[in-house]
Amino acid sequence: VVKFFQDFKGGLSMTGGDCGALSQLFFDNLSTLLGTLYVIQALGSFGDISVSKEVLDEYIWGKIAPGVGITLFLGNVYYSWQAIRLTNEHGRQYTAQPYGLNTPAAFSFVFNIIYAVFFEEGGGDAGFIKGYKVALAANFITGLILTFLGCFGTQILKVVPPAALLVPIAGIGFAFLGLEQVSYSIAAPIVGYSTIMWVYLGWYSGVRVGWGEYRCPQALQVIIIGVILGWATGLSKPADVEGAAKLVKWWGPVFTGGEMFADFGLIADYLGIVIPIGISAAATTLMCLGKSENIFHSARITSEVLIYFHSISASGPSIRKRSRVSPANFIWPAPCVQISNLFLLVFARRDPFPVRETMIVDGLGTCIASLMGSPLGTVVYIGHPAHKASGAKVGYSFANGIIYIIMSWVGLLALIQSLVNQATIGPIVLMVGLMINQECLDFMPSRHYAAYIVGLFPCVYDWTANVSGRAPLTDDGTYNTNTPGGPGWIGVLAWKRGSLLVSMLWVAILVQVIDRQWKLATIWSLIAAAFAVFGIIHVPEAGFENFAKPFWEQCTGPDPVACWEFAEQWMFFVSYLVLAATFVLIGIAAKTDKTIEEPVDDETRHAFDDWYKDAKVASIVGRNSKSISFMAEKLVKEKKTEEESIKNQEKKEETPDYDAQFETFMDLMKEPSTKVVALAKEEA
Repeated sequence: VVKFFQDFKGGLSMTGGDCGALSQLFFDNLSTLLGTLYVIQALGSFGDISVSKEVLDEYIWGKIAPGVGITLFLGNVYYSWQAIRLTNEHGRQYTAQPYGLNTPAAFSFVFNIIYAVFFEEGGGDAGFIKGYKVALAANFITGLILTFLGCFGTQILKVVPPAALLVPIAGIGFAFLGLEQVSYSIAAPIVGYSTIMWVYLGWYSGVRVGWGEYRCPQALQVIIIGVILGWATGLSKPADVEGAAKLVKWWGPVFTGGEMFADFGLIADYLGIVIPIGISAAATTLMCLGKSENIFHSARITSEVLIYFHSISASGPSIRKRSRVSPANFIWPAPCVQISNLFLLVFARRDPFPVRETMIVDGLGTCIASLMGSPLGTVVYIGHPAHKASGAKVGYSFANGIIYIIMSWVGLLALIQSLVNQATIGPIVLMVGLMINQECLDFMPSRHYAAYIVGLFPCVYDWTANVSGRAPLTDDGTYNTNTPGGPGWIGVLAWKRGSLLVSMLWVAILVQVIDRQWKLATIWSLIAAAFAVFGIIHVPEAGFENFAKPFWEQCTGPDPVACWEFAEQWMFFVSYLVLAATFVLIGIAAKTDKTIEEPVDDETRHAFDDWYKDAKVASIVGRNSKSISFMAEKLVKEKKTEEESIKNQEKKEETPDYDAQFETFMDLMKEPSTKVVALAKEEA
């Protein structure tokens, strides 16, 4: 313990790069947190079924915010220590991983669980409290799933089509982070139109206000502009600030494990939301560990340099004999310097972190959040390369944790929220949704775009039904009287139930169909049938109680309307079996029917498998980075005398072309790269 604190204290620092990274990370978390709290507070504006302000304040500022604070504190401190530990182990500076709220999961749990339970229970304080408890349980299970995947289940990421993991989260980004949030900005155009445009100016055009060399983080400049316009137009009100000032007091942490487990059984009806969120959170963490193929390409080059240096130290002249370069010139000092610089350049741009450790910490952090009152999960963010490029080290992460635990435990978040407005926060949350969809589209091949579009439908239907649910209800609050109630609306509700799992399953099936992988399409259809038969997707309640009869809201209210009888639970189950049988028959026919093209099987189908292996390669390289640098420097020193001797020769026929030799060396390195990377991955 003493050594831990000594290492931690010795490794902490706050540079100019840390200050910039802190601003970005702080406002990234703030926009997600405030946006989520705005949505929860909206439950107090539903007329007769509204939640009382006293209950909202008690749960938001007394439980949710303190739970977020302690989770962000522990996570940021841990990742600061992780960077310090790796810095000491590898002999070079690591930048801490950015850590914060899982934006898609946060909005998904609020809209799909808290709101859903609230309306199903008839609203009011009791409906909100019950929804809050179910959301805690959902968040806890999400953390367990992420922890399990970190420990044992990375194979799931290898067999699930990447599009099936990315598109459901993109759907949340499109519907709940996009359509929902922008609507508040459109409703106040003087504020909202400017803040929407400044999101694009800052993130896409690179326009950032500032003075001298300092430039505001993109989120901060949006908030500044929105706050000024909000107060100038009267959208922000002094009364809100006065009310929030009364909430600035000690709230402290609260253990909510008892509340969470009290209604734990209710989570069965929401597994269609929880399971995809947990798996997608694991995929998100993995994506953050390797932002792009270019980063992993750097890892491959670095691993080749590692093996090259190891080989020449172990094999000596034998390597020279196999090369196309003259033995006399193969290890000239200048190329060695360039190779060493190449290694330092490549490796300085990325920090290979332990894969399982990061996934497990994200999972445990989410579990801790649930036990301490927060239904909002946490993950590492994708901005690490930018923070490292700016010169940030570890101070920004530690400072972010300190700031949030103070603000959340003493009610300062309430005061900050009263100064800002939803028309300002909405576009920043929109930006997160845009980034998620952009990453999704950049990652998947264009032939899968058709599956991507259909994969958005369940979340759009979910958002549509969610908005509809806020309209006037029947006397007992069971369903909205203004919905169509016809077959089309039943279809919306059917894909709303377990929307994320529906999206994942349908995208997985469609991707296999597009790629003509008939066996895999059959397997995914059978998996979907299994979820359908238990009522986890498509129908209002899990189980078999209403397996063979319609059970939609319109059929069970006090004044039942005509029920649609063609969307019963067993029908969805049978439909997937029909799809599976169809794919089996096509697969059999494809063996003899030459008009059916061959299956598509390229590298894009195994991307997550490659990402995980490449991340392991990077970790191996990371553990050997100090020895690589040492070997490079040693080679340079050993050959320095030889270089000076050659320079002093009076009858030197030709000066070696070091640049050409280096290019030849790199060509040589590219030639066995596949084998080299394969060996490194095998070791991983």
